[in-house]
Amino acid sequence: MKSLLLYLTGVAGPMFLMVAGLEVRNQRRLRREGSRTSGTVVRHEQDFTEDDAYYPVVAFTAADGQRYECRSAYSGRRHYPVGRVVPVLYLPGSPSNSVIDMRAQRWSRFIVLVLVGGAFTATFVKYVLLR
Repeated sequence: MKSLLLYLTGVAGPMFLMVAGLEVRNQRRLRREGSRTSGTVVRHEQDFTEDDAYYPVVAFTAADGQRYECRSAYSGRRHYPVGRVVPVLYLPGSPSNSVIDMRAQRWSRFIVLVLVGGAFTATFVKYVLLR
């Protein structure tokens, strides 16, 4: 059972790192092709896996005149109270692909994916390949 879990880390680690690479590609595309606008925090959604995690939801109007919403990658009611105006970055052809345009917001998923993927890969290398 222990060896099966170790081999699963050998599969999961590179998968997390691959998804991190896709996130970099997405962020570069947003920076290159994205449109900027302002949005307003309209509410907070609770993450039911964490009792005190509330994620700000930002409403913004895209160039097509439609109203869209995006959920923050970070939780925190203190930093993003309802009514706060924040910058938003979105793809013109796909406004649902949007992020709060702050560095920490844009890169948080990438950092988490690299940390988890790196930890899994390092565990696999240490306990399986370097025996």
